[in-house]
Amino acid sequence: MPGAGPTDRASNARWHESVDAASWFVLDGWENIDTTEMMSNQFLSQRVASSDYLGYSVCRNWPITYTIGSKEVLKRPMNALDPQERAIVRALIRHPRRSDNSLASDTGVPVRTVRRKRRQLEASGRLRYYTALDTRDAESSTQHMIILKFRLGVTRAQVEEEIRSEPNVANVFAELIRDSYLAELDGHVSLVMVLEGESDADVIDSLQGKIVPSLKKNHGEDSIVELRTMRVLGAIRREHNYVPDVNMEGAYLTDGWPDEAIYVGEEST
Repeated sequence: MPGAGPTDRASNARWHESVDAASWFVLDGWENIDTTEMMSNQFLSQRVASSDYLGYSVCRNWPITYTIGSKEVLKRPMNALDPQERAIVRALIRHPRRSDNSLASDTGVPVRTVRRKRRQLEASGRLRYYTALDTRDAESSTQHMIILKFRLGVTRAQVEEEIRSEPNVANVFAELIRDSYLAELDGHVSLVMVLEGESDADVIDSLQGKIVPSLKKNHGEDSIVELRTMRVLGAIRREHNYVPDVNMEGAYLTDGWPDEAIYVGEEST
């Protein structure tokens, strides 16, 4: 929590707005709750009694009440989008290159609000844009999903540091790896990758000749304890909303795809 705010409602609202602190609030009498204890609590209560607030939300999203024993804490659902944000994000999912003016025209949200909310979503990392280029020859090339399980003792932080510092990440790996993810398998840190090649043999040669040696160089000769591979026949759905064989024409969603079918997270209450 960014410091203690004033206790009267008007000053408190201005304080929360000024420090962007409308993330959690404590009911009167419990302003010194330990934050570690608070954030670890999993019990939700939907009862809201605004007259009891020490602080109150200046956002459209009403906070949720968390109960810790006899203590109650209010926490704003940080991942929930307000109605204006939902409209903006849906329009961007349809066409990520749209200007703020175009978004304002289609959604009815004032352009200054569009600009502000869009920048906030981008800066927070919740809204991101990607360009996907398919360089494969669909008739002759192939994709394989590879699962590499590291020995116990190889940590997620070590793998992430390697990804940041490995020179091959910026050149060789960009050519070979279409998608990759960190994972957990039986308690072991693992890598999941989709590799592309001209043939099955080409994929395996790239894996054994370039990727595996690089990983062993960074983590030790005995660092990989298991390797699994499966051939990928085709993509069905990407990023929740993109189903290329169903709802895309060329580079974008089809105009007739309904708004209610575009997923933008749970609606705030």
